[in-house]
Amino acid sequence: LNTARQAGLKLVAPINASGYSQTLLTTPTALRSAQGGIFSVTQVPPSEHTHGTDVEMAAFKKYEHFSGVPNLNWTFGWLSGRLTVDALEKIHGKSTRTAFLAALRKMTHFTGTGLLPQPSNLSLADFGKTPTTTQCDYFVKLEGKKFVTINGGKPVCGKNVGS
Repeated sequence: LNTARQAGLKLVAPINASGYSQTLLTTPTALRSAQGGIFSVTQVPPSEHTHGTDVEMAAFKKYEHFSGVPNLNWTFGWLSGRLTVDALEKIHGKSTRTAFLAALRKMTHFTGTGLLPQPSNLSLADFGKTPTTTQCDYFVKLEGKKFVTINGGKPVCGKNVGS
């Protein structure tokens, strides 16, 4: 953001696909240059304190001694772990690759325990077809030393423009 501003660009809504993290908040130069920036967030922001975010953050604190704003690596790691646990719970002791994959493909409403902005259908029913759902993300704005959730804490979803 800082470079764009120094080049004279008047940014109306500077949206960043990455950067939402505790690291940004604890790096003074990054914090200064990113002020007013809007960041997309893959999961419900922890500042919303939902059941899912509270469970996630409690686990991070207990097992990794981490508290703060999780970056994409933390988020994807948590969601991948949740997906694995959900699939393993469905195979009822049949710990084979085939059983595991079959369990994954039966998941038509994966939400990552309420962390995802919309459920994911992991079945192969729509494989090779144009998606019927749009991409949704949460957005936060950097204000001072914290990220503030925008849009009333609700995800923003795109619209399909045709196939």
